[in-house]
Amino acid sequence: MTDIQTLKLTVLLLVIFAPLGGVMVFIITYIEYSHHFPDKRRVFQEARKMAFFAVIVLSILTVVFSFILNRYIYK
Repeated sequence: MTDIQTLKLTVLLLVIFAPLGGVMVFIITYIEYSHHFPDKRRVFQEARKMAFFAVIVLSILTVVFSFILNRYIYK
């Protein structure tokens, strides 16, 4: 793969899977925290923080693995 193709694939994966993972983390965290905290605003805030963190982690992992695959596997 060329560098441009790898970049396009990385951006495509980031756009699709990082937000999807964030939404899934938000839903799971919201449901679990709603069992433990009576204040729904706090539950929403904590779930939002976890979702944002998940999007950042998934984005970093996607870029790192894309770099590794392009650097060591595909060439």
